[in-house]
Amino acid sequence: MNLRFWTSSGPRQLTAGLRNELGSLFDVGPESLDKLRFMGKNGKYAGRSVEFIRVFDPAFLSTGGATSLKYEHLHGVSDRRLLRFEGHIEKDGRMHLIDRRLGEADGGTEDTN
Repeated sequence: MNLRFWTSSGPRQLTAGLRNELGSLFDVGPESLDKLRFMGKNGKYAGRSVEFIRVFDPAFLSTGGATSLKYEHLHGVSDRRLLRFEGHIEKDGRMHLIDRRLGEADGGTEDTN
């Protein structure tokens, strides 16, 4: 599997691997996947090189927000509808993701369809 491990300067479209993982693990529909974007940051997890990622819905950014958005801005955002998933991708392609959508605390989830 050919993965790209670099930190992008801006939001990126979901990779095929991310689309598959979000669709199968969290039942996110194709229309929702088309809208989502992600940002990554290289780092270490348990001594291994990984890419930390945050998946978000740019529809909840203020006008022009995507051009100045940085990975760190997606942590602790005031509008919890923005951040959808976060986690990391191992060099071998394994993904470890956490659902951050609204409704998680009461056992439900909210898809972006």
